[in-house]
Amino acid sequence: MRFTISAICLLFSITVFGQHPTCDGDRFKNDIFDDVTHTAAIKYGENETFSGVNQELFFDLYEPTDDTAEKRPTIVLAFGGSFIQGQREDLADLCMSFARKGFVAVTIDYRLYDGALFPVPEADKMRDVVVRTIGDMKAVIRHLKQDAATDNLYRIDPDFIISGGVSAGAITAAHTAVLDESDDIPEELLELIEKHGGLEGNTTDNYEYDSSVIAYVNYSGALNNASLMTADDPPFISYHDDGDGVVPYSDGWATIANFPIAPLQGSAVMHYYADSLNIKNELNTIENSSGHVSYFGEISSTVDVINNTSAFLEGIVCEAGVSSVQDQIISQWKAFPNPSSSLVQFENDNASVEKLVVYDMLGNLRDIINYQNRLDIGNYENGIYLVEIHDGAERPVTIKIIKN
Repeated sequence: MRFTISAICLLFSITVFGQHPTCDGDRFKNDIFDDVTHTAAIKYGENETFSGVNQELFFDLYEPTDDTAEKRPTIVLAFGGSFIQGQREDLADLCMSFARKGFVAVTIDYRLYDGALFPVPEADKMRDVVVRTIGDMKAVIRHLKQDAATDNLYRIDPDFIISGGVSAGAITAAHTAVLDESDDIPEELLELIEKHGGLEGNTTDNYEYDSSVIAYVNYSGALNNASLMTADDPPFISYHDDGDGVVPYSDGWATIANFPIAPLQGSAVMHYYADSLNIKNELNTIENSSGHVSYFGEISSTVDVINNTSAFLEGIVCEAGVSSVQDQIISQWKAFPNPSSSLVQFENDNASVEKLVVYDMLGNLRDIINYQNRLDIGNYENGIYLVEIHDGAERPVTIKIIKN
């Protein structure tokens, strides 16, 4: 059974761009093109692998056949395979599905771990590889933006690029979207980033173009630490099995052949951190499932995931600058004192509390309080908590509180 949790706060805005001109209420949500044109093996750069081998890097581009739009939103996708295997062709079907809905879709090469697999590589080696892959994806995005500003072969809109991926590729896409100079980056990760050319990497040197994205797609991915998120990070949609043993759904270790290789914080923790920062996001949990990316196992499930992902992205691309009713509702709810060491009061002149549901930042349920507008957090550990306020509206409002 799929359980969907949607962040109800939208403070992230792309009003600088406005609604995309291709939006017509149908494109991006439905299959509006019958055929897809595939251009294979476009070189975007080259760089050194973990073992010191120089590797040329390519991407494949999928676009709607006979599309007349001059500037088109684009999804850049990375394949999965634990950073040790996989190829860009693995995501051909996914790219074609997005292209039929009107996106340009790109599937990329990135540098895999090519060192010894026995013993299983330690966490520091795998972090090194991940930093390289992030640099590769950022290089693809810069390449696309450079083309848009020069030859314009692909007719992509440089202001509407989305990163995405599956498993290891989703880890790459999430870090590509989130990592920037405003983050509090752990020292061991910062050293690797500096070693490999800084936040933009060194796969290409066209640094006059930026690698920012307007959203990202997280299919069973994770972040090194969800606290890398800041309030200006882009919105995202996630799918994840709650018992995933390869990439943790919550807080845990990524594994290769059941051997732990690196600690990560998965989709559930990413969701709750995003909520606390008022970043628009949607978490789709595959409940009671120990599979990894199980939702792509059957055709019907795959279609549902693609349709729902496209609908979410259509909302980002086509509703930019549209004020949210939920924003107005949220602004009416106040929590005070906040931070607090004991009691927190919730007040709204136009609504009353029916239920308070409290989660910690790992997504664990902490409390359910009925018909009270006060919450006693005196016995909570110091930290950040998310309180869902159910007031009879269609969706609850989420407010971040701090116990000190």
